[in-house]
Amino acid sequence: MEPLHFLLDETRGWVEDPDSPADSEPTEDPIAKLAEALNPKLRIDLRAETEEQVVALDSFDWRLFQAGLELTAGDGRSRIQTTSRSPRKEAVDLTAETEQLPTFVNDLPSGKLREVITPVIGQRRLLPMASFRRRRLSMRFLDLRDKTVVRGYLESVSIEGQKKPLGRRLTLIPVRGYKRPFNDVRKAVVSALNPTVTEQSVSFLACTASGRPPGGYTTRLDLQLHGEMRADLGLRLVHGRLLDIIEENLYGARESLDTEFLHDLRVALRRSRTALSQVRGVYPQVTVDHFKGELRWLFRRIGPLRDLDVFLEALPEYRALVAPDSTRDLDPLQDFLEARRHAEQQTVRDLLSGRRTRQILGSWRHFLDSELPTSGGPPMARTPLGRVARIDIARLWKRVLHRGTRIDRATPDPALHELRVEIKKLRYLLEFFHSVLPPEVREFSKSLKRLQSTLGNFVDTVVQQRHVEQFATEMAMDGSASPQTLLAMGQLIPQFEARRIEERGHFEERFADLSTSENRDRMDKILADIQPR
Repeated sequence: MEPLHFLLDETRGWVEDPDSPADSEPTEDPIAKLAEALNPKLRIDLRAETEEQVVALDSFDWRLFQAGLELTAGDGRSRIQTTSRSPRKEAVDLTAETEQLPTFVNDLPSGKLREVITPVIGQRRLLPMASFRRRRLSMRFLDLRDKTVVRGYLESVSIEGQKKPLGRRLTLIPVRGYKRPFNDVRKAVVSALNPTVTEQSVSFLACTASGRPPGGYTTRLDLQLHGEMRADLGLRLVHGRLLDIIEENLYGARESLDTEFLHDLRVALRRSRTALSQVRGVYPQVTVDHFKGELRWLFRRIGPLRDLDVFLEALPEYRALVAPDSTRDLDPLQDFLEARRHAEQQTVRDLLSGRRTRQILGSWRHFLDSELPTSGGPPMARTPLGRVARIDIARLWKRVLHRGTRIDRATPDPALHELRVEIKKLRYLLEFFHSVLPPEVREFSKSLKRLQSTLGNFVDTVVQQRHVEQFATEMAMDGSASPQTLLAMGQLIPQFEARRIEERGHFEERFADLSTSENRDRMDKILADIQPR
C-alpha cells in the first residue's frame, strides 16, 4: 500500500476561491472530528509539531519536475525526492546540508543528492518557484492494544507574501501488516472530513498557488490546430505561441540567469522566421518581408553570445583532448572567452532592453492580434490550413531529397550545412502542423531528427575548428596567449578534423535511413490530400 494524501479546506487556497475572505482561518479541528469517527476502535496519538520555511526549487523549464523529482531547501538543508509522477524505478529521498540557497548544482555539496540532480538540471539555474511556511503535526493511530497500525501527519501551509493560509493536507502512511486498520482510517477520513484525494505534493500545490504551476513553461507549441481552419488563423496561432516563448525568455537572457534562456529565445526566433518564409501566400508579402528582416536582425545580434556560450560549455571536453601536461595551458583561452562573453552579454542586455527590440516585438504582437481580413488578401490566406501545410511540406521534402542525393564524398562541406538548414525547416513545419497531419509524421520525424543530429555534429565541429583558429590569431595579436597556449590550441585542430571526417562518414548511412521506401511511403501518406495548384 502507498501513502494517501488528502486536501482539507480546499476552497481556502488549494483551489482559488474569490469569495473566501483574505484572513480566513480553519473553522474546524479535523483531528477531533477524525478521532470521534474512529472511536472506540482506534485512537489518535499526537506527536511533535515542527515548523519550517521551505523554498521549492527547479529550473525555469521545470527539468526536475519533468523527471519526476522535487527539490526543496530549508533550515540549512536541501532535499530531493521522487514525485508520484516519477518514471524512476527506485524512489529517491536524499538530503544534504546547505548553508545557503543553491543557485546551480555546483552549490550543492558533493554526494549522492548532487549526483542525482546534475544530469537532469545541467547548467540551468535553480530558481525559487515558491516560498512557504509548513507546519507539520505528526500522529500515530493506535489500536486497543496500543499498537501503531497507521502513521500520518497534518500539514498547514502558508505562502510567503499571501495573507490567506493556503490550506491543510492530511497524509496517511500504512504500516506493514495492518491493511484493515489503514482502510478503516481512510474511510473515516472520507466520511468525517469530506476531503479531496490528491497525488500532488505540498511543494507542487504551493508552486501552483504562487502562480507558477509546475510544468507551466515549455518550448513545445502544444497547439491543437484543425485542418479546415483558415491558414492565416492557424499560422497566427503558431507565431503567437512562438512569440510567447520569446517574451518568456527575454528577462532571463537579458540578465544572463543561465545560458538556456538565450538558447530558447534564439530557437524561437529561428522557428518564427521559418514559419514566415516557408509557409507561403498566407500573410501579405509586405508583412513577411518586414518581419523577416526585423527578426533576422535580432537573431543575428544575439548570435555571437550564443556561440561563446557553446564554446565555453564545451571547453572542459576540449581540455581532455590535449596532452595532460597541456591542460593548464588552455587557461588563458578560457580567460579570453569569459572576458569576451562578459562584453557581449552587456551588448545583448542593452539590445534586449532597447527600444528597437520592444518595437519589433510589440508591432509583431499587434499584427498577430489584429482582425483577420474578411475578403481579398494573400492567395492562400483563407485556404484550409491542412492543405497549405502539406503544400509547403511537400516543397521542402522535395528539396531535401534533391540536395541529399547530390552529396557524395567529393561534395564541399558547405553543401552539408545547406542541407542541414533545409532539414531544420522541414522539421519545424512538421512540428508546427503535427495536429493536422497523419500519425505517420511521428516516425518520419525520428529519421529526420537522426540525420539532422549527424549534420549538426558535423557542422558544429567545423565551426569550432574555425573558432579555435580565429581565437588563436586574435590572442597572438593582443599578446594574451603564450607559445604554450598557442601550441595547446593547435593540438585541438587535428582532433576537430578527425571528428569532422568521422561525422561526415555517418552522413551516407543516415541519409539512406531517411530516404528508405518506408519513409517515402510515410511522407506520401502525410501529403496524400494535396492536389496540383
